[in-house]
Amino acid sequence: VRFGAVGHDLSNHAFKTFRWMVSSEVEGLVGTVSLRANWRMLHGEIGYQIGQNWGRRGFGRAAVARLCNEVFHKSPLVRLFATVGVGNDDGRAPAVDAGVPVDAFVRDV
Repeated sequence: VRFGAVGHDLSNHAFKTFRWMVSSEVEGLVGTVSLRANWRMLHGEIGYQIGQNWGRRGFGRAAVARLCNEVFHKSPLVRLFATVGVGNDDGRAPAVDAGVPVDAFVRDV
C-alpha cells in the first residue's frame, strides 16, 4: 500500500483535516484514508473508504495500519479512534485489526 498525500502534511498543525489516497502497485487507486486532528487534545478521528471492488482483500487493514504508523511517528497525537455505522462489521475490522478503538456506532436514519 502506498499513500499519495493530498493536501497538507502532518507537521503543519494549522490544518485539522488530512486525506491521503490509497493505492496498490497492481490495482492502482483503491480508496482513501483521512484524519481529523484535535491538536489541543492530542487525539484524532480516522476515516477510511475502500472501493467496493477492493473490499475484503486487506487494503483497508493495510491502509489503517499505515495511517496509524504515520500519525504516531510524524505528529504529537497520542490517541486515535474511529466511528463506524451499526452493523458495518467489514468497516469496523480494519480499525480493530490496527488496534484503533471504535468508540461509537452510528445508526443511519
